[in-house]
This record gives sequence, C-alpha cells and structure tokens, in this order.
Amino acid sequence: MKNDICLIRPTLELREEALAYREEHFRHGENIIYGSELFDKTESYEEWLTAVTRNTDPATVNENWVVTDTFFAVRKGDGRIVGIIDLRHTLNDFLKDLGNCGYSVRPSERRKGYATEMLHQLLRVAKEVGLKELHISVEKENTASIKVIKKNGGACFVRGSCGAFGDVAAYDGGRFYCGVLRRRAAGADGRDFAGHVSVGAESHIDFYGVVHFFRNYGGAVAAGGGVFLVVVK
Repeated sequence: MKNDICLIRPTLELREEALAYREEHFRHGENIIYGSELFDKTESYEEWLTAVTRNTDPATVNENWVVTDTFFAVRKGDGRIVGIIDLRHTLNDFLKDLGNCGYSVRPSERRKGYATEMLHQLLRVAKEVGLKELHISVEKENTASIKVIKKNGGACFVRGSCGAFGDVAAYDGGRFYCGVLRRRAAGADGRDFAGHVSVGAESHIDFYGVVHFFRNYGGAVAAGGGVFLVVVK
C-alpha cells in the first residue's frame, strides 16, 4: 500500500488545491465525485466547507443527513490532493443502499495504490468513532473498486427476500447476515439463521449454497454489484 498520503479534513487553506482537484475530474467527464459530500454540486468552496464542517457534529449536522467525516487524501511530499473519501457514522433510509463511505481518486493519480491506502486509513478513523463494520456499495462493473475493498478485507453479500423467512443477505466467504430472519430454516441442519454471524463462525456454510437455499423457498435475490462488508479491526 502507498503510505505517502495522509487524510486531512478540508480547510480554507486547501481551497485552491481542492478546486484544481475537482476541475480535473470535470475535465475527464466525471461529473460525480464519489465521497465528496456534494463538492461536485456546490460551486462555492466556502459554502461546501461550511456544510461538511457542520456535518461532523451531531449538534449541527443537516437534519436530512447523518454525521459524516470528509477527508482529502493529501500526498505528503508535495501537498497534492490525490483523492477524497468520507465516513458516514450511521445509515438512514436513503443511505442504507449506498453504505458508510464513498471515495474518488484524481484521474492522473490512479493505479498507484492510493484508493487502497485511503480506505485503509479510513478504517482507523472508523475504529476511533466506534464503528464495528462498514458497508460499501459498488457497481459490479467497477472491478477496480472491488479490488480495493477486498484488499481491505471486504466480503460481498447479496440481499434478497424469502417470504415467511424474511429479508436475507448472504455473504461471500462463508459469512452471512439475516437482518430480520426469525424462523428456524427447515433443511438448514437445525441452525437458527436469525441475527449476525461473526467472522469465522459457520465458515463451512457455502455462500452460493445459502443463496440457492433461499431461492428454492421462493426467495428473490437482488442482482448487481451489491454491498461489501468491511470489518473494522
């Protein structure tokens, strides 16, 4: 991993570098800057800075948002902003399918390991604020981001529903979570599928087998890239 960057909260002193960073995304036809907390939609840097600063505090966070930390990834050697990343402490109804964080890397600084290191450093912040896991949404075509998440210990799960068995989510790598599943699943060796299964526990359960099991009972499993779970250590 690259270790020549650090995560820095936005400041007024970073204004010119931040605007140059944003403009590079725009020049490459990227009108959405993931993890930027609307920096791509807010023309005034000062207005954006005020908003993201207020959103770090439960007392001043926007009533339609959640407490969020936003960071620029700044290269130590020359002060260049190479990326941006955010951490949403909780998930409201709007964010439950988007996850706890988003991130972007400057087009000219990609394929250098920065995204992996950015997420690695953000996991430290997540631990400091007491989060146990991060949910990160990703499109299935975004193989680069999937690699970044997996390098940081992420495992994919798919969501679905299965009638009387409730809403379910099956994790790759033998981990799974069944959010509202409350009945003992017949044919599942008597195991109660309710609740959260810790990393490592029940590791013999096959991911695709779980998905197939719920489909056999009339369940519908969501398609697409899904959401990755990254455990905060």
